Amino acid sequence: GAPGTCSGYSMNTAGGIWYTVQGWDGPMTVDLSGSSFDTRLGIYTGSCGSLVCVAGDDDSGTSTTSLVTWTGNAATTYYIYVTGYSTN
Repeated sequence: GAPGTCSGYSMNTAGGIWYTVQGWDGPMTVDLSGSSFDTRLGIYTGSCGSLVCVAGDDDSGTSTTSLVTWTGNAATTYYIYVTGYSTN
């Protein structure tokens, strides 16, 4: 299912997909530049039912795509939710 909001961005207006990545100590970036649609992006930690927003974005990438950089932690698993703006 879709999370509610992240960094003030609604994440439940369109279908989306979850990814997971093990963190590392240092900067981590997700860049959706090159996508063919208007994207939104949410980065979370925690567990299902109690996710915590780390960072979210709408339009910091090329054109109307999303790009987020945050400081990672090697002991943390990050959950990345990719969705579209509005109904994209």
